[in-house]
Amino acid sequence: MAGSIAFAQQKVNGMLFNEKLEALGEVMISVGQSDYIKTHRNGSFQVMPKLIKQKYELADFRIKGYRVKRLEGSIAFNVFVTPDTQLYGKVIDKQKRNKPFKVTLQDYNKKEETTTKPNGEFILNNISANLLEYNSEKIKFWVDDVPVKTIKFKDNNTKVFLFVPNEEFLAEDVELSFEQDADIEQKKEKKENKKEKTTSFIEEFTKITENLLDDRQEQQNRAKRLRTDLASLTEKLLAEKNIAPEERNNWIKYMAMLDNTFTDNDFLFNSYQKESKAEIAKMQAVIQQKDSLRDVAEKKTEKVEKEKEQIQIEKELDRIRFRTNIFIYSVILIILLLMVFVFFFYNRIIRKQRDQITRTSHKLAEKVEEVNQQNEEILTQRDNLDAKSKELEYAYGQITSSIVSAERIQNAILDSKEEILENFQDGFVIYYPRNIVSGDFYWSTHKGDIITLGVIDCTGHGVPGAFMTMLGHSLLNYIINEQGITFPNEVLTLLDKQVHQALHQKHKGDNYIGMDMSLLCLDYKNKVVHFAGAKHYILHISNGKLTELKGAKIPIGMTKF
Repeated sequence: MAGSIAFAQQKVNGMLFNEKLEALGEVMISVGQSDYIKTHRNGSFQVMPKLIKQKYELADFRIKGYRVKRLEGSIAFNVFVTPDTQLYGKVIDKQKRNKPFKVTLQDYNKKEETTTKPNGEFILNNISANLLEYNSEKIKFWVDDVPVKTIKFKDNNTKVFLFVPNEEFLAEDVELSFEQDADIEQKKEKKENKKEKTTSFIEEFTKITENLLDDRQEQQNRAKRLRTDLASLTEKLLAEKNIAPEERNNWIKYMAMLDNTFTDNDFLFNSYQKESKAEIAKMQAVIQQKDSLRDVAEKKTEKVEKEKEQIQIEKELDRIRFRTNIFIYSVILIILLLMVFVFFFYNRIIRKQRDQITRTSHKLAEKVEEVNQQNEEILTQRDNLDAKSKELEYAYGQITSSIVSAERIQNAILDSKEEILENFQDGFVIYYPRNIVSGDFYWSTHKGDIITLGVIDCTGHGVPGAFMTMLGHSLLNYIINEQGITFPNEVLTLLDKQVHQALHQKHKGDNYIGMDMSLLCLDYKNKVVHFAGAKHYILHISNGKLTELKGAKIPIGMTKF
């Protein structure tokens, strides 16, 4: 469609984890400006976003009480979050030096550091909500790396005031307040968190539950503040040396009023709790009543359906029984007729088979005689074959023994792989003869700064090829080691001539026998490599590029002078 864009993705699936890779269940999450939903207990979620995108970013995910740290995935997301609890603080400086302070907080084994504004205000992120709520007295602060002794928490432990070390005081004229902007921002966040949702039953129940949890939390915080205030009064009372009678009577009167207030609050709270529980019981009774009526109607309908179905089944069974009886009687009648037919023709068939068996028995007796004669001939031939087989086994053993001895001789004249690889750290030798003895061989010699390497493929394989390897090995030793010729082209030329002479290849009609080979001369002194080949080639690799260097097209022993 022109002018519009369609995306295949219509929903976002994923898992919610904290920084310890633990799944976060029953947490409110929103994606792409969608309504908040609660994750499952295993941390999984499925959201239908209002803004469909090809690629979602950190800003598209909103999790109540947490801040998204990173995302993994594109269609199914793994969302990693960190607590979004922030601690607002202010350093109280008696001298009003109007300078930034370094503030350090130790949360068990974890430390958080920040720098204050010139007016002493600061914010610490990623503070444990449980620590602030229940263990605020265990939090340790440092200002400019000096421990703080006087600490004052306010507003449900979400704000803290630190007095500059060594100048601690708690005077009545000290205003424990923050800039107005911070208060406005906090009120704005609370207003957004208390935004009303749709009025469906499930959402209303969710809202009631959340409000109940908030009320419980607020009650705990109020009780904690009240306990702190009463503890402060108790300390003041202990600090008083002498109490006047009139003041003592006022203390007793106010404590009695406070005790009565506690009793009245407990009574009102319990009354409201009983009324709320009564409403819940009413709702449960209504639901049970509706469920029971629905169950009765469903059971009646189910009973009528079962009765109708049973009647239909019985009718169908009657029709099946009638058809089955007709079929059984028909089959019995047909079987009786067949038995009569078989009885009349059975004797005639038996008589024919008896005559056939008599004739067949005579023929079998003749065949048995012939088979016995053939078995005697087969036994005689088997004995002859056994004798020939033993002769062949003996001859094969002699020949194999000779070839194995030839293999040892051939291996003895070849240079060892270890001697060749001493000069080539990254080198290797692959030598697998086709037969016991080989028509191929490798050759190497090292004189001074010159190393000569050769790979030779002789005509034929097995014993004929092995003869050629002996000849080639001897001629190479003679030409290079005794004659001192090292240039590969000169070596191949002289080797060709020596093969002609050794094999007496002079006449035109001779059957020429020769060898294919590659010969390398590595001159380490001059840093030059010489190559010559007879119907052979080498592979040259340089800078990742493979090059094939070909030799002459005529093998050794195939040229004519």
